[in-house]
Amino acid sequence: MSKPRLILAVESSCDESAVALVREGGEVLAERVASQSDLHAISGGVVPEVAAREHQLWVPRLLDEMLRSDAGRTHAAEIDAVGVTTGPGLIGSLLVGAGVAAAWAWGRGLPIVPVNHLEGHFRAAWLRDAAFAGVRPQLPAIGLVVSGGHTLIVHVG
Repeated sequence: MSKPRLILAVESSCDESAVALVREGGEVLAERVASQSDLHAISGGVVPEVAAREHQLWVPRLLDEMLRSDAGRTHAAEIDAVGVTTGPGLIGSLLVGAGVAAAWAWGRGLPIVPVNHLEGHFRAAWLRDAAFAGVRPQLPAIGLVVSGGHTLIVHVG
C-alpha cells in the first residue's frame, strides 16, 4: 500500500488568500488565510484590481509562513503536487494564485492539479483536523454551495 499523497493547496479566487498542506484523505496539516474584508468594506464590495494586488502580497507571504511552521518544515519535502483554484472567480485573483502555484511546482518538478472553486467548497466537508479525525459526511447526500454569484447543487452517491 502506498503512502497518502501530500498536496500544497493555493486558493485566490476572490478576496481571501489561502494556502494549505492537505494529506490525501482530507487531513489538513497546516493552513494560512489572509482576508481582505476590511479593505473592500471601504468601497462596499470587492474591487477586482485591488483584490489581485493584495493576492500578490499575501499568497507568497502565506506560503512562506506556512512552510516555516512546524508542519511545513516537517512535511515540505513530502509534497507530491500543487493544487490551485482555476475558477470560477475573479480573473486577476485567479492568475496570481495560479502563477505562484505554477512557479512553486515547476521549481520542484511537481504536477499542478487544477481545482474548481465550487467543487472545492463542496469537498471541504471532507477536510478534517485532529479534532474531527473520525467524522465523515454520510452518503448519499445532497450538497448545496452558494458562493458569491455562483450556486451548485449536487447529488453524491
